[in-house]
Amino acid sequence: MSQYRYDEPIFIPPPWEAIYATESELDHTFEHAVHVFEQTVRWYRRYDYQICEVPISARETCGRHLIG
Repeated sequence: MSQYRYDEPIFIPPPWEAIYATESELDHTFEHAVHVFEQTVRWYRRYDYQICEVPISARETCGRHLIG
């Protein structure tokens, strides 16, 4: 992991229950999505990555946050 690092910061959107849906291709519960998110953040932090959590908001606001 230390040899092939990703560029930073790592942008990671949290699970957003208001837009979460299950379907045939996505059959996990929202609770499972939260668990995966927490494990992913924990993994990146373990390897000292800078994490930038994308705010839950309108698409345009998220885009502005990512672009800077």
